[in-house]
Amino acid sequence: MSGRRLIRQIKAGESLSFDGGRVVVTLRQRTGQRAELSLHLEDDVVVDKPTHARGDEPRGHKTLQARRYAPMGT
Repeated sequence: MSGRRLIRQIKAGESLSFDGGRVVVTLRQRTGQRAELSLHLEDDVVVDKPTHARGDEPRGHKTLQARRYAPMGT
């Protein structure tokens, strides 16, 4: 991926706008490590599928871990 990285800290109720206001993201509320965002998008803005942070599993999915068993009786 090329481009720039943008990091901003905002409070609940504050918004960020992009592309001349074609995309407006508002932080509605934050609880722990979860945030509820409201997005206002122009009709022709394409939204991609969300990606998961490294180590973060989608809800309802658990990572299977291999277990090692020692041979019995030896």
